[in-house]
Amino acid sequence: MENIVCSNCGASLKESTEFCDSCGEWQGVSPTKEKSSEEKGNERRRVTTLTSDQLNAPIATFRSSPMPTRKDVPGIRAVFFILVIFPIIAGAAYWYNNRDVPTQITEEPVVASTISSTTTTIEKSIPTSILNKYIVNCSSSSEYGIGYSCSNLYDGNINSWQDSSQNCKEGYVTFTFEEPMEISFFIVQNLQDNKQFKRNWKIREIRYSTTDENYFYTHELQNTNESQWVEMTDTTTTELTIQFVSAYPGEEYAGSPAFDECAIQEIEIFGKPSTSSGTG
Repeated sequence: MENIVCSNCGASLKESTEFCDSCGEWQGVSPTKEKSSEEKGNERRRVTTLTSDQLNAPIATFRSSPMPTRKDVPGIRAVFFILVIFPIIAGAAYWYNNRDVPTQITEEPVVASTISSTTTTIEKSIPTSILNKYIVNCSSSSEYGIGYSCSNLYDGNINSWQDSSQNCKEGYVTFTFEEPMEISFFIVQNLQDNKQFKRNWKIREIRYSTTDENYFYTHELQNTNESQWVEMTDTTTTELTIQFVSAYPGEEYAGSPAFDECAIQEIEIFGKPSTSSGTG
């Protein structure tokens, strides 16, 4: 066993001694023996062999990794997209959404309020007053019976006036008002019940007049059981007479024979009481 030398006092000690016998100095857990020159000579040395490319390369690149290319690193493509492509797309989208687009304004046609019937279309407002309530009397060319008098023409019910089987020939009705009225128009309503309408005679051409002998007009009604509007030139009067010039004949309906009676269900007169005391 080889001896070692104390590092403090230089005393010769056994290799396994931890503390010096002379001075008590600690010699270490594993004292290292000094290698001989023979052992040093036998140690293998590690030699690195360089290639010609490494010898000719700059010293700064020795043992360094090659720089990655753009196609080898996905992160580079993502950064390129974010910094270049995305701003272009965003700018194009902003321009498209905020561009000046000419606004097309479509003007809706204004349609005048109209009132239509089967015979006349009038662009005027309906008077708010119906004059039937001012009628104090009526007369007619004939009546089929007590239940078919001319008073049925302005009572607001479905009861009708009918002549005494005269087929409307030389027929008429006259309405008398309690005071002078400014009449604008009147509405004729034939029998609304389809069967009765078909079987009875219906007035066709009429002549209407007032107490003014110079005021009279004619009008042709349609063969329908819908209400029909007849306009009058504004006139002031205490009476309105409607004469029957011609008529539509009754027809057989569902096996039932035609009637000979001329029939009207209702006549509504519109206008307003006159502000003057004279009559037309």
